[in-house]
Amino acid sequence: MVSGTLSQLHPLPCKRDTVVTGAVLGAIISLFLIIFEPFGINNVPDSATLNMVLAGYGVVTFLIVAFTGVLLPMLFPRFYHPARWTLLKDLFFYGLLNFLLVSIANVFYSAWAFDYALSWGRFVFAVFSTFSVGFLPFVILLLVRHNRLLRHNLKMAGDLNSQLHPAGVRADVTTVQPVRSDMVTIRSDNGYDTVSFCPADLLYAESADNYVRLVLLEQGAVRMAMVRQTMKVAEEHLSECPQIVRCHRSYMVNLERVTSFTGNAQGLKLSFADTDVQVPVSRSAVNGIKALLSAT
Repeated sequence: MVSGTLSQLHPLPCKRDTVVTGAVLGAIISLFLIIFEPFGINNVPDSATLNMVLAGYGVVTFLIVAFTGVLLPMLFPRFYHPARWTLLKDLFFYGLLNFLLVSIANVFYSAWAFDYALSWGRFVFAVFSTFSVGFLPFVILLLVRHNRLLRHNLKMAGDLNSQLHPAGVRADVTTVQPVRSDMVTIRSDNGYDTVSFCPADLLYAESADNYVRLVLLEQGAVRMAMVRQTMKVAEEHLSECPQIVRCHRSYMVNLERVTSFTGNAQGLKLSFADTDVQVPVSRSAVNGIKALLSAT
């Protein structure tokens, strides 16, 4: 059960949130040390500059959190891929690794600030004191946040599925009856290439660098078309098709082709009967999708 929970997908913290978290943690640690002076800090001489020295521990924490949350994902982007990020990875690389590095950095900082001699005993003490102050609260907050996101997104997926497939209606491809519409032609930004298709045949459109990838279901077969254009321009061409909606900054979907919504701690995804691809749904798009489903 524990291994199953730890292997669940979990949101990868974005760089901005990591920097903010590091700053907040650094401030909390600085204030905690200045106010309570634990671990015999009040016995350290030269109290006139003690508060500035104690604030330095907060700076050390901020720098370590920024390093693990900003620099490491830049150096190892494949490992820190958002779609493969799990609760176990978050616990280890944003929890254990941070606390271990902060402990080691604190030893060297203390040796410099208080003219201490380095020793294995000081390393053990630093690791113990750092973990005793912060690791358990970190684990508790991480699990609480994960469970809250999981429950919320599962409920949201259930609500959308109930609107997508009302009671008594089978949730398979036979329930999808798109209304035929006029052909749409999207011209590439260089003016040389065009892609023409019937909007009712569209499963989804995906932004791919400088291109838009169109995934179509034509005569029972899935076909892919690429056009050098922006998603914004493609959305404008399809603006008269209310069933086609922007569900994510990188995706548009044909709601008449969607067969189900699923949810986990990372967010919502939607599925089609004709492809195994799952398309992400951003939180800002949920209300719009709900309104469209309720209107049909």
